[in-house]
Amino acid sequence: MKRIFLLEDDPLITKGLRFTLQSEGFALTSCAALRQAREAVFAEPFDLAVVDLTLPDGCGTQLVQLIKERLPELPVLILTARDDENDVVRGFDLGADDYVTKPFGSRELVSRIKNLLRRYKKDETVLAAGDITADLSAERVYRNGAEVKLSALEYRLLILLLQNKGHTVPRERILDRIWDLAGNYVNDNTLTVYIKRIREKLGEDAIVTVKGIGYRVD
Repeated sequence: MKRIFLLEDDPLITKGLRFTLQSEGFALTSCAALRQAREAVFAEPFDLAVVDLTLPDGCGTQLVQLIKERLPELPVLILTARDDENDVVRGFDLGADDYVTKPFGSRELVSRIKNLLRRYKKDETVLAAGDITADLSAERVYRNGAEVKLSALEYRLLILLLQNKGHTVPRERILDRIWDLAGNYVNDNTLTVYIKRIREKLGEDAIVTVKGIGYRVD
């Protein structure tokens, strides 16, 4: 399932897009303010970002610039309510990939999103960090070319961190995303144990602890 990030302060637009995107098989995470979006867009892996330029606490171009500095391969589509060529040019100068002028139809935006995703389509069956490689199609993990056996939950945890390579994933978000095979949520102590087990199998340097926040792979 492709994950879309949306920065939009109009609740009616957000509601309409959520319904349309979900009906098309997308998952949507949204923010209504720039200050929240600066952290939320990097908190989990997204396939595309939709950014409104006119916001109550600033201009969306600030987020476009931040995204392209930290995640240059994340496609960005900008929304503008103003028929102002300068807004669009500014967005493209910062790395935006496409734009839609308000008012727009939800289906039109979905079509633009699909086109962008096709343009950015790449082989995502392999994730790598240093000498660690995860083959998603085979659900196998290797270090220095040798297969390393992980439990189902260890594998799920490692993949989450690899998908956010270079970015710290907060413990709270990990706990929200990881659960055991019986559907039970993993608690904080259990998470610590699983991190320790992964390090024992892949090396102490495989996962970095960011004290008081969470974990990261580099």
